Amino acid sequence: MKEKNLLVIRLSAMGDVAMTVPAVASVVEQYPDVHVTMLTNERFAPLFETLPRVEVFGINPDNYAGLSGLLRLFKELKKLKEWYAVVDLHDVIRSKVLRTLFRRSGVRCVAVEKDRTGRRKLTARKDKQLKPLSTVQRLYAHAFDAVDIHTHELLFNLFPSDNEPPAGVKQGKWLGIAPFARYEGKIYPENQMEEVIKKLSERKDLSIFLFGNGEKETAVLKRWEAYPNVKSMAGKMPLREELQLISWLDAILTMDSANMHLASLVNTPVGRRPPARAWEWSLNAPGMSICWSVPTAHCIAAWQKMWTRVWRGITGNFPAAPAILAAAGLFACWEARGVRAKARR
Repeated sequence: MKEKNLLVIRLSAMGDVAMTVPAVASVVEQYPDVHVTMLTNERFAPLFETLPRVEVFGINPDNYAGLSGLLRLFKELKKLKEWYAVVDLHDVIRSKVLRTLFRRSGVRCVAVEKDRTGRRKLTARKDKQLKPLSTVQRLYAHAFDAVDIHTHELLFNLFPSDNEPPAGVKQGKWLGIAPFARYEGKIYPENQMEEVIKKLSERKDLSIFLFGNGEKETAVLKRWEAYPNVKSMAGKMPLREELQLISWLDAILTMDSANMHLASLVNTPVGRRPPARAWEWSLNAPGMSICWSVPTAHCIAAWQKMWTRVWRGITGNFPAAPAILAAAGLFACWEARGVRAKARR
């Protein structure tokens, strides 16, 4: 049986790369003749360590910047193997350039269909179409259909918790909390999250593990360790061990961050704060995600700072003219968006 070498592309971000794992795992599980090379950021290689016949071509994207860098990357990949097909699960400018180069060299290339049309219809102001959208994992799996590789069932729980937990012997309930996200508008207010942790830490039968990275976030989590039964894991273990720890948790509370997607790989129940974009509620961790209610103001991402200016203008704590102009600009953009959506329909 001739081997089929697949090059699968997903460079960032960690959460999106994590959501490719069930599809890739299903492909190699159901097709013994398929070998997958995953082109991704070198930092995400541990996500694929447990998968048979999957190797990671890990790169630092900064080392392949610009067109010259992409040409150099293409030449390295072209020499690596005789490729059966290239499956682009990113579909951005960088991956499109690579895809075009491979196609011109005679390699079959396909890209993920992100169903942007379905999302626009679901979030339209008028004539909204309330139809369930496919999960992101299922969209990734559909991309392989175009190269005659059909996955019948997606595999989760890829990091079984059959070993000792990396945080010591488990006693009582274990709860993980990942209180940060990349964008400020997706983060529950820090002072309120501290109150949540303070209240939960009063339970003697509950151990709380805090997840995060970055200098500022690590300092905040370190400060919250002062509460009983609370332990910060920021910077204390590699990604592989962090996945093992998450697999031992009874549940994890997250913002709209990578930790939510990592938890989905090990079947850990997720409680997540609603993201700024409503369609994401049903796309990421099917069957395991619960959204808790927060004030509407906390869900504003792109417009959060501008609304602060508007409010200060109304209350007299900020010059009114800039606030009025900002509000006018918001409504103009909103109406323009509605006109464009109507024209597309």
